[in-house]
Amino acid sequence: MSKHLYKIEVYALGKHDFVEITEEQFVEIRETQQLIRFGLAVEEKLDLLAENYADLERELIDMAVQHSIFSGSIFELLNESRHRINRRLINLLTSVRLYHDQTAHALSTIYGKKSNELEQFRIFANEEYDSNLSYRALEAIRNHAQHASLPITAITFPMSAVERDSETSTPGVPTKIRYKVTPYIGTETLEENIDFKKSVLEELKAIANKKGDIELVPHVRQYISCIGRIHKRLRDLCNSDLDEAEKRLIKYREMAAEISEGVAAIQYTEENIYTDHVYLTNRPLQRWQKFKSKNTNLDRVAYNFVTSEHD
Repeated sequence: MSKHLYKIEVYALGKHDFVEITEEQFVEIRETQQLIRFGLAVEEKLDLLAENYADLERELIDMAVQHSIFSGSIFELLNESRHRINRRLINLLTSVRLYHDQTAHALSTIYGKKSNELEQFRIFANEEYDSNLSYRALEAIRNHAQHASLPITAITFPMSAVERDSETSTPGVPTKIRYKVTPYIGTETLEENIDFKKSVLEELKAIANKKGDIELVPHVRQYISCIGRIHKRLRDLCNSDLDEAEKRLIKYREMAAEISEGVAAIQYTEENIYTDHVYLTNRPLQRWQKFKSKNTNLDRVAYNFVTSEHD
């Protein structure tokens, strides 16, 4: 078996300046980039579902704005609203399933099928499922949407007068009106699906209104907060490994700083024939850091609200 040589140099034809490295360093560079790409992949999946959740909230706000300004188009809005909300909801539920499945796969690939990291991730999800009805409900509703029917069965556009302090209110100024969009999921429709989880159905029926309907949005917000908590715990679990990977990548890029940008760790045979390479790019690291910084408070969304009202 021929001996290999390892260098950090520009990955291009021709002769270039280089830094010689060991086989162990070459392997470490490969493992470093794999870890960083793992971190990036998991953060990308979280960002995908977070953006889909934002799309759902924006759709609701947009409908409320339409109703408040173009009140004469309410029947047209009613006709299209259920389809619009179903589309946003299904995009969200699908991306949550993708997050769970692909994160588990990524953990298995990096740490192993029987690793503590993979087992802990499953425990985090199971604990949220066991402790939060909204999580159980949305998981069951996703299965229902995938195999039975679209989940949204009704939408209302309620308006309510905002109470004002009579002592501080301005005479002649009309009372403020709050516009809202409220999608519902009907328990009767869920009950028609014989595969819908019976224990979850009973829990939902216990909190349904007299028509058997469940207001969707509060449960979606709790569900996303659950995902945010799962992800924070996953970050805590993997942070030390990813932080070390970041330090190693910086170290090797500093070794190559006097050579050029666009360098790679390259494996050659003794005859100087290329056989393998690993790029020393920091773009995956930068994207990982961006997504990690962007999605820091997803566990808080159940307690936030947005309003355009001014004092």
